[in-house]
Amino acid sequence: MRILIATDRSEYGPIVIEHGLDQAVRTGADDLHVMTVVPTEHELSGGEAWIDATTRDLLDTFDCEGRSLTRHVRCGIALVEIVRLARDLRPDLLVIGRFGVPSHAEVILEMV
Repeated sequence: MRILIATDRSEYGPIVIEHGLDQAVRTGADDLHVMTVVPTEHELSGGEAWIDATTRDLLDTFDCEGRSLTRHVRCGIALVEIVRLARDLRPDLLVIGRFGVPSHAEVILEMV
């Protein structure tokens, strides 16, 4: 099973990743993808550092050894980049944080 977890780097971002990893453990998913989107290329390295540190800590917490985890940091508009990656990966489950205003979750689900 493939899960795509899309989140921002807000204070709630790790909670979204936790929820996705919890679903992975519950469903036995073995192909995990975590993504975040930054607005400019200048912020790519910060996004990569954040997603690496956050997922590394949470993987240990949820005992996800043996599962494939791919981290994705895209540059652009979050709505567009999440849809692009979801279309490429065709995940069985898409976990999206809804803490931003406005939320793009409904639009993304319609586009995928």
